[in-house]
Amino acid sequence: MVVLLGLFYSLTSYAGFYAATGLGIRSVSANLSNFYVAGVKVQNVDLAVTRPALDITLGYQHAFRSGFFYALEGFYEYVDMGTSIGTQVQAFSTTIDETLSATLNYNFGIGSLLGYRTRNNDTFYTRIGLLFDKLHFRAESTVSGQSDSSYKYQHYDGAAQVGLGFLRPLSKHFSLRGEYTFSFYGTKTATIDINIPVIGEATVLKVTPYLLSNAGTLSLVYSF
Repeated sequence: MVVLLGLFYSLTSYAGFYAATGLGIRSVSANLSNFYVAGVKVQNVDLAVTRPALDITLGYQHAFRSGFFYALEGFYEYVDMGTSIGTQVQAFSTTIDETLSATLNYNFGIGSLLGYRTRNNDTFYTRIGLLFDKLHFRAESTVSGQSDSSYKYQHYDGAAQVGLGFLRPLSKHFSLRGEYTFSFYGTKTATIDINIPVIGEATVLKVTPYLLSNAGTLSLVYSF
């Protein structure tokens, strides 16, 4: 065992924990092709919003003399993102005004980095991980100006995340990291039932958003 550990560390260029903080731009797009109001499908509903984001990361990295590099990390991202869309339909001889809004407050997740360290100590890597979010939906309905209702929920659905990045050393402890990530969220259907005059209770809204997210981040990394 001692011999194996000695051999392992003889192949190691460096290993240790690191912390990073960064600023980035996150874009979220939602396709609401499955958007129904009182059974009427609303066509061509696409939303997109872009906001700045702040990232904090803690991880462990390991580089071998051969150039092979890997790291495991956890991260938190604060982002203040919100958007809404309104539509009006005629159903059951009734006018229905519908507003759907969504806000995203933060993300957190885990990631695995695999890459190669060049002779000038630049590191290029790929990322595979999971992203979780705090996403709020809110639906508000007005039926012929008589009845209001709302429905909201939050979820922490996991998103599959992949990415590409590089590390450039600035000193013994500090490095600059640039990264692009792409995330695909799972879908979740939201419905809202309200009472329509004459007709009675009916499902006014049904929506299954298809969410994608892109982000670019520049971070300062400190290796302990």
